[in-house]
Amino acid sequence: GALSFDGFCLFPRQRLLFYAGERLRIGDRALDILIVLVQRQGQVVSKSNLLESVWPELHVEEGNLRVHILSLRRVLCDGKAGRRLIVTVMGRGYAFVGHVECGKGTGGNRPWLP
Repeated sequence: GALSFDGFCLFPRQRLLFYAGERLRIGDRALDILIVLVQRQGQVVSKSNLLESVWPELHVEEGNLRVHILSLRRVLCDGKAGRRLIVTVMGRGYAFVGHVECGKGTGGNRPWLP
């Protein structure tokens, strides 16, 4: 089902992200990171856990994770106009701190909902 937060609507199975009814362009790895973080809302997800989840069976430098987190923050406008959805927990990892509603779109019967 859909996961809604702060005007966004995430469809993990369909791998789609919308904001106010508009489909957003987001890279595959950034989307994978978002899905992991949103599904574990409020929990600190370690950098190693994110690396294992997003790049299974590959050795990837932590710098790659930072690049995709930055890209994700840009798409979500995180840190702008008081919006804070992803926090960095120094030395530990990242946490999604937005309020998530499960199983709902961003309101009503919208034709763009998969």
